[in-house]
Amino acid sequence: MRREDLQEVLAVLCNAVHHTIAGGKWWPRGTQMAGWCFLALTDNGKLLQMGTGEGKSVVVAMFAALRALRGEKVDVVSSSSVLCQRDAEECADFFSYFGLTVDTNTNKTKNTDRKKCYQKDIVYGTVETYAADHLRQIFEMKDVRPVRRYDCIIIDEVDLMLLDQGIQVTYLSSPMVSMQHLNIILTMIWGHVYQYGFLTTGYQTFIIISTDHLQECYRTVSSLEEAKNIRDSLAVEKIQDMQNDIDEMKLREDLFSEYCKTLQEIYNSTDEDEQKAIVPIMNEFWGIWLLTKTEEINQLKRTELEDSLRADLALAKQQSESQSSPSSSIYHYIKFGNVALKDNNWDLSIKLFQKAMNQDASWAAIAFYNHAYCMVMQQTGDYLTKAKDDLKKAQDSLKYFSEECMAGLSFIKMSSPKSAEDKTSSLEKQFTNKCNMLGFLDKNMSDAIKKLDEIKGKGRDAHAKKAPVFTLVSESEQELQMEAFNLYDRGLHYIFTVEEEPRFPWEALVVFLLGVAQIVGGALLTAFTFGALAQVEDKDGKLTKMQEMNPSTDDASQTVTLIYRPKSDQHPEGHYDVQINNKIVSVEKGDVYNAMAHGMKPDASKEDIASAADNLRTKEAEALEKKPTHFESFIQRDAWIKEVMKGSWKIAEEVEKKNKILNAIKKKSEEVTDQSQGTTQIINGVKQPPKHIISASENFTTESKLSKAMFEVAADSSDHAQCKLPVVYALYERNNKFPTAESPELKRLLAETISKDDVEGTFKLTIIGAMPTFMLERKHFLNEDMSQTRLDTFEHSFPERAKELVNTWFKLLESKTDLMKPETKQTLENWINGKGYLDPNDSYRKQITSSM
Repeated sequence: MRREDLQEVLAVLCNAVHHTIAGGKWWPRGTQMAGWCFLALTDNGKLLQMGTGEGKSVVVAMFAALRALRGEKVDVVSSSSVLCQRDAEECADFFSYFGLTVDTNTNKTKNTDRKKCYQKDIVYGTVETYAADHLRQIFEMKDVRPVRRYDCIIIDEVDLMLLDQGIQVTYLSSPMVSMQHLNIILTMIWGHVYQYGFLTTGYQTFIIISTDHLQECYRTVSSLEEAKNIRDSLAVEKIQDMQNDIDEMKLREDLFSEYCKTLQEIYNSTDEDEQKAIVPIMNEFWGIWLLTKTEEINQLKRTELEDSLRADLALAKQQSESQSSPSSSIYHYIKFGNVALKDNNWDLSIKLFQKAMNQDASWAAIAFYNHAYCMVMQQTGDYLTKAKDDLKKAQDSLKYFSEECMAGLSFIKMSSPKSAEDKTSSLEKQFTNKCNMLGFLDKNMSDAIKKLDEIKGKGRDAHAKKAPVFTLVSESEQELQMEAFNLYDRGLHYIFTVEEEPRFPWEALVVFLLGVAQIVGGALLTAFTFGALAQVEDKDGKLTKMQEMNPSTDDASQTVTLIYRPKSDQHPEGHYDVQINNKIVSVEKGDVYNAMAHGMKPDASKEDIASAADNLRTKEAEALEKKPTHFESFIQRDAWIKEVMKGSWKIAEEVEKKNKILNAIKKKSEEVTDQSQGTTQIINGVKQPPKHIISASENFTTESKLSKAMFEVAADSSDHAQCKLPVVYALYERNNKFPTAESPELKRLLAETISKDDVEGTFKLTIIGAMPTFMLERKHFLNEDMSQTRLDTFEHSFPERAKELVNTWFKLLESKTDLMKPETKQTLENWINGKGYLDPNDSYRKQITSSM
C-alpha cells in the first residue's frame, strides 16, 4: 500500500471505529494506529507485541477490514471461543459499515451452518475449530469449506501456537467396532489399578529433600554457573529434537495427504450407500497401518514409507470395493452385507454374511442373525430349516458376547467396593445394561425359532417383518437405547419377527371382478339367465378357474366366464374377454364394463353393448353416491389391484390419449431427476385425503357440505378424473409410511373434521398426515442407512408439495361448495410457508402425534 493512501484509509477506519465500536465516545489511540500501520505496510507475516488493555481486538478488526476490502478471505484465530464470539459481536456493526460480513465457527454444530459461516468475508474462531473443519473438508469430504481460500490469517495470542505451547489437538473420532472386544482387558486393568489407588500412608509430603527426581546431569551440580551451562547444552539438544519433530510432522502430513487422495477417489467412484461401508473400513485400515509403521516413521524413512503406503492403499481400496475386508474383520463383511440387504439383494447379502460367518463363527452372532433374515425373505429350498439353524448358531455365538460382559461385570464388582449408600457405579450399570440387551436379543431369536417350527409343522410359508434395532426396548429406557446403538454399530441395524405368510386372497379377487355386478343389482347374478365364473390367464397362457357362481334361477341356459389377461406387449393395459359356453369371445374394448355387457347380451350390436356398459357405469356411480360407506372397499380398489395382481386394471378406453398423458408425466419426472441426480427417488404414495376417509365422514353426519363436495370429486368416474386428485409422494424406502396409513385414530379424527365443514382443520390435518413418519419422529432415523442428503432434500421439497395439494383441492372444490374462502387458502399457505407442520406446539400436530 502506498504511504499517501495509508493516511486516508486509516482515517476512514478510525472514523468507523468511533461511530460503531466506540459508540461515539472515543477514537483509536496512537498505539493502536501505529500497530495497524506496521501490519498494513508489510506484504508478509508480521509479529506485534501489545500489552494487556492496549486494544489489540480493535487493531485486529481494523486490519481484517483492510484485507477483506482488498477481496481477501480473512480468518481470525483467537485463544478461546468466548473471546472470538465476543469480538465478532462487538465488531459486527464496524464490518457492516463497510458492507462486510462476519461470523464465528465455534458455535456451529451442523455442516450447513458451517458452510454458511465460511461464506462470510471474515470468520473468527479457535485453532482447534479451524483444524476440525479443515479435516471435515479434506478427510470426511463434508461440504464445509469448499471454495474459501486461505488468503489471510490473523492470530491473536500467537504465543499459544508456538511449539512448546501448541497443545491444541483436534480429533475426528469414529467407532472402531473391533476395539470393543478389548473392553474385557481394559476392565481387568482398570480393576487392578483401582484397588491400588486406595493404598496410602495417610501422610502428606510438603518438601522433597531428594535429588532423585532431577535429571542425572543436575544431581551433582555445585554452583549456579555450572547449572546454567548444563541448561544451555540441554537447550541445544532440545532444539535439535524439536527440528526432528518438525520433520516427523511433515512426513506424517504428507502420508496423510496421500491417504486423503485415495479417499477422494473412493468418494468419486462410489455411491453414498457404499461409502458408508467402505470409508470406515479404509479409515480403520489407515489407523492400523500407521501403528504398524511407527518405527519407520520415527526413523524418517520417507521414500520407503510413501511407496509402501501407495501400494497398501491401492490393495486395500481394491479389496474394499470388491466387498472384501483388507484387515480380515467380520464386521467389514457385515457392513457390506447390510448395504446389499438395504437393496433387497438377498443373494449378495447371503454371500457376504456367509463370509463373516466363515471368518470367525464364534463372534459372528450378528452375521448369523442377518443371514437367517435373508433366508426367510428369499424363500428358496428348505429355507425354514436353514433359517432355524442360523438362529441357533447366532444364539451359540451370542453366549460369547454374554460371557464377555459377565466377566467384565465381575471384575468391576470385585474392584469397586460399595459405598455407604450402597450405590451402583456407572460402569457397573453400563455392563449390566449390556447383559440385559443381549438377553432381549436372545429372546427375540428364541421366539423366531419357535415360530419357524410352528409354521413348518403347518406346511406353510414364512415371512419376516423387520423393525429398527432400537425398537427392541422401550424409548423411555435411555440407557438401554444406548446399548442398542452399540449393537447398531456392530452391524445389527434391524431385528425381525417371523410371521405366517397369508394365502393369496382369491375370494377378494373374485369380489373385485364381480364388484360392479353386486353394486348394480345387489347381485347382478339375478339379472343374468346364466351362471358366471371368473378365470385368470397364467404365465403359460392357460386359464385357471378361481370361483364359479351358480345362479339361484332354474332356467340358466348358458355359462359365462370373465377372463382377465394381465399386462403384456399385446395388451399394455390388461384386457377382459368373455367365455360363453366354453367359447372365448374377444371384446373389442376390453374393460370390465364392456366385458360384462357383452356377457349379458352376447348377440347384441356394438351400439347396444356400449350402451349397456355406460349403463353399468352410471348405476355404479349412483350406488356409490347414495351409500358411499357401504362400498369403502370398492373405493379402495386401486390398493387391491396393487396387492393382488401387481398390475393395472384401469379402463382401457382411449389408450392412446392416456399414454400421451403418462408419457408427459414421465418426461417431467425425468427432467426433475436429472436436475437432482442421486438425491431423491420417489414413487406414488397415496391420494390425500384418502378416499376411504372422505367416505367415512358420512358416519358422523350426512349434512356436511365439505364431505359431499370432496366425495363428489373423489368418486368422479369420468376419463382421467383420478389423475386430477392430489397425490402425496414418499421416498422409495418409506413408501406407505404415512400417519394416515398407520393410525386408525387419525383416520377417525380427519373424517370427523371433514364432517364439521372445517376446511382449515381438514387440510392442516391432511398435510401433517401426509408427512412420512421420519419427518414427525426424525430421531428414529438419525442412524439409519438411508442417505441424510436424500432425507433433507425430501423435507426441503415438502412445502411446495403441500401448497400444491391445497391449491389442487381448492380448484376442484370451488365450483361445488361455498366453503372454499380465499382467506382460508391464504391462512393455509402462510402456515405452510412458516412450516407450522413442524412446530411441536401446533395444535393439529399435537393431535396427530398423540393419535400415533
